Amino acid sequence: MPFSPKISEESPGAVDNKALDPGQRPQTFEYDDFAGTDPLVRMADGWKGFGNIDRFEVDSGGLIVLGSGASVTGSEALSVTIGQDFKFVNNADDIVLAPGLVTSTLHLMIGPGDFTLPSSLDISSLDDICIKGCGAGITTIRKNFNDYLIKGIGSSGNLIRNVKLEDFTVAQVAGDTDENDLIHLAYVKDGHVRHVEGTEARHTPIHLTNCDYVGVEDNIIHDVHGFPDTASARTKAIHVGSGCNTVRVIGNTCYDNGNLIDRGNCESGGGASPEDGNSPMMFDESNPDATNCTWQRSSDFAYEGTHSYKFTKAVATGTNAWINLVDNTLAADMHGLVAGVEYPFEVYIYIPTASGILGSEILLQIIDYQGGSAVTSQAAANTYDAWQKVTVTRTLRAGATGARIRIYSGGSAEINEYFYVDKVLLLPVGTHNEHKQNFKNSGTGTQLSANSFQNPFPA
Repeated sequence: MPFSPKISEESPGAVDNKALDPGQRPQTFEYDDFAGTDPLVRMADGWKGFGNIDRFEVDSGGLIVLGSGASVTGSEALSVTIGQDFKFVNNADDIVLAPGLVTSTLHLMIGPGDFTLPSSLDISSLDDICIKGCGAGITTIRKNFNDYLIKGIGSSGNLIRNVKLEDFTVAQVAGDTDENDLIHLAYVKDGHVRHVEGTEARHTPIHLTNCDYVGVEDNIIHDVHGFPDTASARTKAIHVGSGCNTVRVIGNTCYDNGNLIDRGNCESGGGASPEDGNSPMMFDESNPDATNCTWQRSSDFAYEGTHSYKFTKAVATGTNAWINLVDNTLAADMHGLVAGVEYPFEVYIYIPTASGILGSEILLQIIDYQGGSAVTSQAAANTYDAWQKVTVTRTLRAGATGARIRIYSGGSAEINEYFYVDKVLLLPVGTHNEHKQNFKNSGTGTQLSANSFQNPFPA
């Protein structure tokens, strides 16, 4: 073997990829001149008490892998005395680095499992960093706090060098409404984000700013839907931001990402109906087109956060009412939508029994205009005193010149009947990049190859 093990206290500890059985306690391992990628020591499934190890002395290379079900405790596991610092974890609390504990290089191997971190994995003070899981979908790291999940933030005078993030899934827990990036790297030179899956998130899974010569390679990003207030805050699957130079974006697959509704979380507002400037709206628009209804933010009920929007019919039985979430209904205005593209329109609706309105009297609609109007509708269920998700999907006609979305109350509903709306989404499905939802590039010299969103090629 290309290394010479020295075990200071007799132990059934393993070298040459042999397992250390549960309950066995190594004290000190020294490895000189290890060269290779196989694990130095593999802990058996169910092995406990990693904190009993005093130190690892490693001149170069090597990893230690924990079996499934192993636990990691104790600060002793975080550092070594020679060569690179290693941390090997299978416990969510231990994935987060204690400030000041590791001050130079770090190799972090995360075992199989689904880990919700208590705070950011902050690598901002480190160089020569490798954080590696056991594979996307096998190792999953989630956030449930108001910060980036993984962040490496240097400065123009203090670049972080050689960051490698590999082989894991990043996501948010259900109910986490924070809209920070999952992986955020700033002022990083060299390295890569590779074989990472980003999903179940409300903001950009991979975001680089002021980075040089970093690779974003062979990642899969899908089902990422945020609730931006403005276009600048809109979610992208991969964002190469301003100040980046010669970033390699190669072999990535991105699909079903983005939300084309601004303020769709219903947390903006507070003024008079129809909530001009605050309502959930088609992107980059502000003033909804209301007919025979009032439309106002309310704290009566909320699916997420503290507010929803209340739709109240303001006309008697026999006359329809609606709110268009666009600023006009012109036959020649697509409101940024693209002919021939499929769009699901998704809304959460709450109908109090006391309101009197039937679910079947509430419709979501997508309308396009091509010589005449055509509409696809979906009614809510007759479900009361509980939130329900209602979705309507339409592929806009290839020759469409106008389009709009609206929430509609039929003529059979009576005056002053009402319902509530929250979590409004208009989703651009597929791998296309018509709305810059799968990729946005603000860098210089970005190298693009074999990405799913390059048909059509991104600007």
